[in-house]
Amino acid sequence: MNNYILPDFIGEILRTAKFVHLATCNPETNEPNVSLMNYVLLTSKDLYRERGDGGEDPNNYILLATQKHTTKYQNILRNPKVSVLVHDWITIKNLVGSSSDLGSTSSNKLMQMLRDLNHSELSQFSVTLKGEVCATIPNQNQQNQQNQQNQKQNEFRYYRDKLLAVNSDAGVFVEGDDIALLLVRIVRSKVSDTANNVTEY
Repeated sequence: MNNYILPDFIGEILRTAKFVHLATCNPETNEPNVSLMNYVLLTSKDLYRERGDGGEDPNNYILLATQKHTTKYQNILRNPKVSVLVHDWITIKNLVGSSSDLGSTSSNKLMQMLRDLNHSELSQFSVTLKGEVCATIPNQNQQNQQNQQNQKQNEFRYYRDKLLAVNSDAGVFVEGDDIALLLVRIVRSKVSDTANNVTEY
């Protein structure tokens, strides 16, 4: 697995926005699908304890919830590669932080704009992420289940609580036997603005 370090300012945007658009694709038909999703950004320190290997992991993850009968979930079972678009300007405009929080000393035009932006200017940017679903965690009824399945249910509850902690109104999307949680490892990011300046990271 290749590690990917998410730029700090992109992490700030992801921690501030409330929704993302998740794009999946059926590899058999090449038919794409896009869904509006609640989500939460996680670091490796936030992962369920039995999933980590105890080593250094600089990667970031996006946690989402879906019903298992949906097109996106069936697509992911066949093709774990996904794209995520962030352009939730209503909540992003409330981003608080100094320009020193926005990353490196890169001299490219887009980074200079990011260092100088104010809250209203941030609405001119969108972030596209490439990722791979590294885990699907289905909800399971604990009644008459074996220990291994109980552990999976504990993992589901752990991540469900992570989602609800930042999206308290998302309960309808994470409750029910047909629900699965998706853990997406971010592998690439791209930022674009209204002047068609695009920078990949």
